Amino acid sequence: MISFRVRGTAVPQGSLRAHMAGGRPILHYTNQEPLAVWRSAIAEAALAVCPEPLTGPVMVQCEIAVARPAGHYGKRGLLPRFADAWPDRRPDIDKLSRAVLDALAMVVYRDDGQVVMLDVIKRYCLESEPAGMDVHIARPAQGVLL
Repeated sequence: MISFRVRGTAVPQGSLRAHMAGGRPILHYTNQEPLAVWRSAIAEAALAVCPEPLTGPVMVQCEIAVARPAGHYGKRGLLPRFADAWPDRRPDIDKLSRAVLDALAMVVYRDDGQVVMLDVIKRYCLESEPAGMDVHIARPAQGVLL
């Protein structure tokens, strides 16, 4: 199993936008700069524990911790009514997943088509925990489905 942690604010994949330049269509993501920084952080952390891409099927587990909004806190810390809250707002979990899978391509695996199982959790950070993400990558057991 390959495991690593990435610190920082998770950035979703974003939407592709197109415009014409010199008679040719140019595609870019709406949040290209922060996305590039986030993908680079993921790739660097993965490269430190996986020197060459895996072949064959892989399963990916991600636990993404996002910062709580300031409104969850009062003068004495976390308000009790928000203690068990989940981040049910943007960024969307599917766009966060796409950014991770694309960042791992050619680093942990050759193509994100090799991913046969994906388990993603988006949650709020714990009291003293920084925002970031834990990633675990393994080969699926032969013939076993969850």
